[in-house]
Amino acid sequence: MTARSVASLLTVTLLAACGGSTPPPKVENHGVPLTDSPASSAPAAVEAPTPPPAASSAAPEKEEKKKKPPTPSSAPIPLHAVDDEATTTFAAAGGKIRIGGAAELFVQPGAVDQATNFTFGKNAGKSQLKLTPYKGQIGELYKIGAVRPDGPKEITGVPAFVVRMPLPKGTKTANLVYATPAGGTKATYTVLAPTKVDEGDTPFAYFELAKIGAEAVVHLTSAPPTAP
Repeated sequence: MTARSVASLLTVTLLAACGGSTPPPKVENHGVPLTDSPASSAPAAVEAPTPPPAASSAAPEKEEKKKKPPTPSSAPIPLHAVDDEATTTFAAAGGKIRIGGAAELFVQPGAVDQATNFTFGKNAGKSQLKLTPYKGQIGELYKIGAVRPDGPKEITGVPAFVVRMPLPKGTKTANLVYATPAGGTKATYTVLAPTKVDEGDTPFAYFELAKIGAEAVVHLTSAPPTAP
């Protein structure tokens, strides 16, 4: 056998041993993951937004409930402060007339349900009512009155009208005379006990009048009450 024949035979034998097929492609090794736990392979959880607490939705309602319109009793009381005498109109809101920083007529809120003219002041000068004071007079005489267009003889206050009178120095308490002119210098008298006495640098006595006529005089007295 020649050398060429031997080489050819070796080539055929080698091809037969390898199966005569194309060698498989080389597969690259990228390594093993650092961890193969299920948690690492699962997608990250996304939390749903937390709904606002139920109390937060109710908060505005609570705030609205707290905001209430002021009642007439809590509203500021109109005050007319003068030295001698004043006539002014008060309605359901009430009001005060204060004379010389001391004597005072207080129309409480709700005492009248329509516009009413009130007069309060010292019973002096050209407009004074000339009548005889009640026995046991203490201090000054004050004129008082209430009128309105429908013309009742007396205006009823519910709650009652309040008269505050200064007590002279050394006087611990006193009663109030309500005198209505009865012709000439005569009058009809009602004597009321105080509902409260305020002690202090300037003591005051407070009295309640259920009704006020068109014109009358009030003053303090040491005489006993004629009405409860």
